[in-house]
Amino acid sequence: MVGLAVIISFNIHKMNYKEQVKTVTTDIVLVNKLLDVSDIWDYLSVPEGEEVYQLFVVELRAGASQDEIDKLGIVYYEPLDVYVMPVTHYGTAWDCVDAVDLRK
Repeated sequence: MVGLAVIISFNIHKMNYKEQVKTVTTDIVLVNKLLDVSDIWDYLSVPEGEEVYQLFVVELRAGASQDEIDKLGIVYYEPLDVYVMPVTHYGTAWDCVDAVDLRK
């Protein structure tokens, strides 16, 4: 009798940062100068020890989950009536960075 080996291959796709941002936003605009505005830090919520290297004004995608918005650290900045997204990494293309969870 001949034995039959069955190999099951799962191609598990791990979401990267670029895909994560695209699921939540429709448009993003770099606004690093806003980091110089002292009260922006009162609105941003990033884990202790994380540094913000870039800041984007974003338009949220209709139906974006609050959970995913929170994972990206996106907050409403009332003085300008916009949503802002902090980026806590630099030097690597977004599609080469793992998805983030800034709630930690």
